[in-house]
Amino acid sequence: MRSINRNFEILSKVTFSPILYKRFKPYIDAVLDFLYPAFCLNCAIRLKSGDGLVCEDCWQALPRINSDAQSEIPHVSQSLAVWEFGEELQQIVHEFKFFGKKSLAGRMGDEMAKLASCSPGFSSADLILPVPLHKIRMRERGYNQSLLLAQRIARTLGIPCIPTILKRERYTQTQSKLNIEQRT
Repeated sequence: MRSINRNFEILSKVTFSPILYKRFKPYIDAVLDFLYPAFCLNCAIRLKSGDGLVCEDCWQALPRINSDAQSEIPHVSQSLAVWEFGEELQQIVHEFKFFGKKSLAGRMGDEMAKLASCSPGFSSADLILPVPLHKIRMRERGYNQSLLLAQRIARTLGIPCIPTILKRERYTQTQSKLNIEQRT
């Protein structure tokens, strides 16, 4: 055991030049994929390289929201949502929000940007404002998932994301464990 720790200590001090790193990265990734294969968060099948954290079949199977039904929210003049919030999407959102799976912001943000780009009222937006987290919640999570999504959407649409305009003053109870009646 001592020699393994010593070897690891030596290896951890080795630095690779960017050229060597680029050359050996595919081999390192292949070994890591063999030793620690990735599985879909939703259906648990083994993921192909480049799939991210959710397989393409699961992304495609998420039920989309009918665009005609999106304006039925009281006191909201316009809203957009890509998917219906069912069990599968809830699993993905919880992994993204509470378990550090920040890379999910890429696919979710791209899908949101795609929908916004072809929706009247959203395609001409001047900027993207993420919903701010209270500083206590930010410390607990380590990141603001809304900011990650907003940055991806803004980058895809080519408009600015300004996270400093809004500030959350009041600390509120997390709503993830509340039902619809308790959230209002």
